[in-house]
Amino acid sequence: MSWVTDVFLAVPAMMSRPHPGRLRILIMMIMLRAGRLQVRVDEKVYAWLGSNVTLKCTVETLDHVTQITWQRRVSGDIENFLTYNEGSEPRHLTPFARKVKLLRTGAKDGSIVIGNVTLADEGTYFCIFTIFPAGPTKAETNLQIWVEPVVRVDLKPVIESRCPDVVAECVVAPAKPMAEVVWITNGNNYTSKEKTTQQTDGTMSVRSELYMTPTLNLYGQGVTCLVYQPEVTFAEQRNVTDNVTLTNIQYAPQTVYTEARRKAGGFLQLQCQGKANPAATYAWRRENQLISMDMFNVTTGILSVHIADSDGYGLYICEAANIVGVNTGSVYLYQDPRRCRVLPVLTFVLILLFIVILLWYSRLKVPRLSCKKSPEKEPGESHARDRYTPHGKQQPDAEVDSSQEQHKRKEDVGTTTDEPSHGRSPEQPGSKF
Repeated sequence: MSWVTDVFLAVPAMMSRPHPGRLRILIMMIMLRAGRLQVRVDEKVYAWLGSNVTLKCTVETLDHVTQITWQRRVSGDIENFLTYNEGSEPRHLTPFARKVKLLRTGAKDGSIVIGNVTLADEGTYFCIFTIFPAGPTKAETNLQIWVEPVVRVDLKPVIESRCPDVVAECVVAPAKPMAEVVWITNGNNYTSKEKTTQQTDGTMSVRSELYMTPTLNLYGQGVTCLVYQPEVTFAEQRNVTDNVTLTNIQYAPQTVYTEARRKAGGFLQLQCQGKANPAATYAWRRENQLISMDMFNVTTGILSVHIADSDGYGLYICEAANIVGVNTGSVYLYQDPRRCRVLPVLTFVLILLFIVILLWYSRLKVPRLSCKKSPEKEPGESHARDRYTPHGKQQPDAEVDSSQEQHKRKEDVGTTTDEPSHGRSPEQPGSKF
């Protein structure tokens, strides 16, 4: 054993000729004390890239520790990077040692902390205690650096079909130890293919392709890429996931819906909508003619139609298209028959009303002739011309003296009779008429 050799080197040179009995006792004592020497370290230490890691190193001995030394193997060579002597400050011997801290919790504790570890820090480390009079004794520990995987899911356009195709790809950045990929597809059938690539620094990258049938039912569903590292201990396991929604399945416009809304000023707004991926663009046309693009919105599919006259009625066809395919929808605009009957009926009623008013007005203008003869005028009476009123009564053009009117009424009363004429002329011989 190496420690036995170190112990023997510690024997003073002056004992070249010891007494045989004393030499035997001395050797037994040295071996007994050396048997109690024990340097305790962790054989393997794991640390995540960029973290701080502690390399523990303690010694169990009854002797005095004079020096602590740390070494590491770099490219096959051993280099000292830190030493410590009791009563002085630690000495950092290399640039690497600048990020190393000696804990110094006791004279027999040589544990160190390495900050912000990198892949270059991975390797074998030696902890050496120099003990008097036993000499130096050491132990080694192996540091391994883990690199946490970084995950992303890429979606590439895929056209709707009934054949399995790549719908997603999970890309795992270089990790250490190598990562594995598991897909979670919410019960949908799938297969996957993995491709690994080893980097010069010892890390491994993984690309996993997810194969599924890109149907319309799959569009909008979620999938998850779960990445784990089997060689990492359960306590340190860092499962990494990335969730995505499958919005990359491209399909032609489905059922195209059309809708008409009445607007002010005799206009109708026609809107065309069709579910598609990528989004569809729209064009309107009539049965046998195109409609100017200035009249509708290509993106929203809205068309304004003026229906003040019969030219605005008829069949309108909307065409929805994208890079996958084309689909159409239509709407027929017709005039309500009930609205068509309103104008003739209203016209007839107005004409009839006009005729009635005209007849009534004419009836007021035309005089009625009386069957009775005009009474003879008395001498001295006013010979003013009589005028017929609209109701057939006579009114003199000029006023007659009120005394003459009263005298005439008396004469009329004296000549009238209540008995019927029985066919004879109402004029009797000897009457004043």
